[in-house]
Amino acid sequence: MQIMHTACTWPVYGIITSVVGNPHQIFRGVAQLASAPRLGRGGRRFKSSHPDHDMSKQTTIYLVRHGESEFNKQSLITGHLDPPLTEEGKRQAQAAKLNLGNIKFDAVYTSDLERAVHTGEIIYGSRVPMANRLPNLRERNFGSLDGKPSHTWDTVSAIKKRIPHYERVHYKHVPDMESDHEMTERFIAALKKVAGQNRGKTILVVAHGGAIRTALVKMLGLTDEEMPPGSIGNAGFAELIYKNNGFEVKKIKP
Repeated sequence: MQIMHTACTWPVYGIITSVVGNPHQIFRGVAQLASAPRLGRGGRRFKSSHPDHDMSKQTTIYLVRHGESEFNKQSLITGHLDPPLTEEGKRQAQAAKLNLGNIKFDAVYTSDLERAVHTGEIIYGSRVPMANRLPNLRERNFGSLDGKPSHTWDTVSAIKKRIPHYERVHYKHVPDMESDHEMTERFIAALKKVAGQNRGKTILVVAHGGAIRTALVKMLGLTDEEMPPGSIGNAGFAELIYKNNGFEVKKIKP
């Protein structure tokens, strides 16, 4: 697998130390990243010109996708629409709570959409404070595609495959949707703010599959072919370590 190193607005890098499941069946090529950090242009880690205070303390973030929603069940593009969890989605959240049962979370953050809030409350075991429900952790804004059948996105994916990699991040299938670049900028900024405010703590963050996947693609320097849409299933998660003003991907459980 050939990796192209490009400049990056956010100080992100990745080291996958564990992929739960068969990585060759989950993400093509991801297993090849297990032994080395992602480096920026010239072989350097991405650094920030605005370092956080007390950078010596690391923050651990468990970044979880919400359980199945009513729109997931109906195979509809959800985006910023706000359907509730299905009964299966609630069971998935309970299963995630059991899987993460040995983790003591110091705080919980979610997007402000009900499916993420409800999942977070099931896993965390108590109410998500209103101040911790962050709009910038939302799924992509699909604009006029919200509510359309999910197979509509297959057309978008097919078009993106014909576009050079460096142009894909700015592609919009309709003018009112967010591009990959726009989504990851605000999503990673939100993660970075949460991490910077919780140095030395372990934090549960519940968000959305497309936003999580696209952020991981950027953090790890992957392509959509290597981590395709749909890679992060309902209640799947990634364990992130935030230190030295950057993110390390420690584990992915799709």
